[in-house]
Amino acid sequence: MARKKLKMLTTLCLAVGLIGLASVPAKAAEVTPPAFTSATYDESTGKLTITGTNLVAKEGTPNDIVLSKVTITDSKSKSYTLKSKGELNASSTTTAEITLSAKERAALAAILDKDGTAAANGGTYQIDVQAGWNGTTSKADISDNALTVSNVAGLTSATYDCSTGKIVLTGTNLVATTGTPNDILPKYLTITDGASKSYKLTSPAVEITSATSAEITLNAKDKLALQSVFDKNGTTSTAGNAYNIKAAYGWNGKTTLASLGKNALTVSNFAAPTITFTDVTVVYKKYIAIPANTSTKLGTIYVVPSTTDLDTTNTQAKLEALVTGKTALKATISNVATALSISTTPLTFTVDTATYKLVVVDKAGVLSSLSTGTITLNNVNAPALSATAAKGTISGTKVTATAGTGNSLRYKVSSTTNTAPKFYEAVDTDATTAYTSGTDITTVSTTNKYLAIYEVNASGKVVKYKQFTLTATYIKVIVDKTSAAFTVVDANNVVTITLTGGTFKTGAIAASDFTFTGTNAAALAGGTFTRTSDTVVTITEVDLAAGTTDKVLVKAATQATQATSVAAVASTTVTAITDVTSVAFTVTEGNNTVTITLTGGTFKEGSIVAGDFTFTGTNAAALADGTFVRTSATVVTITATLAAANDDTVLVKAATQATQASSVAGAASTVN
Repeated sequence: MARKKLKMLTTLCLAVGLIGLASVPAKAAEVTPPAFTSATYDESTGKLTITGTNLVAKEGTPNDIVLSKVTITDSKSKSYTLKSKGELNASSTTTAEITLSAKERAALAAILDKDGTAAANGGTYQIDVQAGWNGTTSKADISDNALTVSNVAGLTSATYDCSTGKIVLTGTNLVATTGTPNDILPKYLTITDGASKSYKLTSPAVEITSATSAEITLNAKDKLALQSVFDKNGTTSTAGNAYNIKAAYGWNGKTTLASLGKNALTVSNFAAPTITFTDVTVVYKKYIAIPANTSTKLGTIYVVPSTTDLDTTNTQAKLEALVTGKTALKATISNVATALSISTTPLTFTVDTATYKLVVVDKAGVLSSLSTGTITLNNVNAPALSATAAKGTISGTKVTATAGTGNSLRYKVSSTTNTAPKFYEAVDTDATTAYTSGTDITTVSTTNKYLAIYEVNASGKVVKYKQFTLTATYIKVIVDKTSAAFTVVDANNVVTITLTGGTFKTGAIAASDFTFTGTNAAALAGGTFTRTSDTVVTITEVDLAAGTTDKVLVKAATQATQATSVAAVASTTVTAITDVTSVAFTVTEGNNTVTITLTGGTFKEGSIVAGDFTFTGTNAAALADGTFVRTSATVVTITATLAAANDDTVLVKAATQATQASSVAGAASTVN
């Protein structure tokens, strides 16, 4: 600005004819064009400092250095031309300072990836300018002007220990942030196998251990996920691709730039998979259930004959040959925490029983040992269960059988014959019912006559089996049961039907489930039927006439199990009467009468007094002191001296009602 003021003063002096200034030779006004020599860049602040000679300062808003004419390169494959629309003033004739935008800084992070004058790829940092970069006289300069970079908070490499789940980061100028663990944010870190597999971490934030190092102990989710990324120790995968760790913007503090280059990752303690599996018996042409966490590693699990001999040469190829030959099975483990089901159908199984074991090949081609647990594959029917069938004690059929220690019985009734189960086949718990020897099975009939009895072990596998084809000889049929005659008096309005030794069917109970005879046969059939328990049904809302001839017959189809007897008893049910309260009513000046009207009920007989009500509101005391007159079974009037109000209510007590009212209303009026 001092040079600009001097120029203005010179012009003014010339205008007034100062002789000394007028004698300056004309060629003294010539200016040497600006020249560019070098630059520095501080990544932590985003400040680019340009050094040169004869830098020009121009009048007006920042316009000395034209950023769009400045290009930064690593001298190899990467370059970036600044795109900021603003232009910054030169701070002197030899220096200009420019603070770049976040967008510019992010773009330069991919080029200026380490401190000094050279990039990680070995290229030399350079800065070039186009003509007009500093005023109209500034010339282009692409002579590889030096650029020195400082304070790059960069991620340079990492190690991962598969056994501990710990990642150790190595970098430069790592930033510590005040507060709870928040220096390194793993959610911005992505790990790849150098090809198609990658995973973004989810573990919580950690503190840095120094300006060059930080340690992250991964959570269970991340450790499990990385099994699908790494397949061997070292810096490369089995396919020869380099392991890599990338950091997105903000991975180390809010303003830390991304580090998306090839930051090497070294894997250690990658171990062979192991198997945890206990003995199991499976039926041929069924499924082998492989529990979650059977294998410690992702890969392929094979079911092979227990006599399979595995060595260290070409072992996975041998396993694949067994699968192709239909003497082994396989399945993919994509998540060790997920259970698998492997169908045995592809096997060529020519014997009654054979044993198999499991082996896992991880994604690196490393084999586990054969499992200690054995799979026994059966193709024989379950042996016969020693059982006898007879008529049920009350109804249906009963079976006598004894289950072995730790085992239990189940049964299934059907109208078609059952297929004999295989030995150790899993029983269908939805299609069968738990059974205690000697109890009645009531769902049988001469059409529903096939009764299958299963003895199952604690795992629900069939160890013995027997099927009965039932005839009438084995089935006790449910029959109708009729009550003795019961007595009805005039006040009765309920009849209770009780079964002894049997139960009512499930589902709705209606008049058609019974046959009524006697004086009240029609009235009972028109009542409301309610099941109050498995053995009791009540009939309500009936208008009964006195008599001693009524009987009720419970049909066979109405009984789930055979009743030994049925009894019917008539009684009277009285519904308790409750208080009812009016909504607030309005009293105007001059009103002297309140009319209380019941809806759906009636007032008691006898005198009506203030004690039969409860009043609230402005006129509560006046109403209680009034004169009460019953004008009908549903209306009472009160004559009193009233004040204007809109908050008065009246409660009609339960004892004041002969029959229950559904509502009550109070209304004020004037009677002359």
